[in-house]
Amino acid sequence: MTWTRLDFAPVEPFIPKRAQGGQPPAEMQAMNALGPVAKFAAMIVGKQPEDKLRPRGLIGIEFSESDGGLTVMKVLPDSPAAKAGVKAGDRLLEIAQSKVASIEAARRAVAGTGLGDRVQLKVRHSGATEDVELTVTTAKGF
Repeated sequence: MTWTRLDFAPVEPFIPKRAQGGQPPAEMQAMNALGPVAKFAAMIVGKQPEDKLRPRGLIGIEFSESDGGLTVMKVLPDSPAAKAGVKAGDRLLEIAQSKVASIEAARRAVAGTGLGDRVQLKVRHSGATEDVELTVTTAKGF
């Protein structure tokens, strides 16, 4: 492959002449004034709050909605619910003093808790209503 040198000489860029009194033209003065304004606006608008990672809590209950309430379908082993004595087949009545008649209501009640929070559950087990307290933990691997 052979390279051929091009006969090209670029033209000098246009530089406006200074106006009388040594000041640059008004257009350049306006552009120079916009620089600090744009930097100030970027400083204010560009700052966003940092994302805070908040791991979701785990109480260890799988439930389903039936007969206008929630039934515990499964309790995860070694979970806070298992340690508190919640069993499959229990009816979940309240989470953190909030009545839970639907899955959405249960999610809202649990969403307000953080890791390490103590949560009161009201469950119906074998016809008797029990108050159970558990500590919210995090799921392994999250």
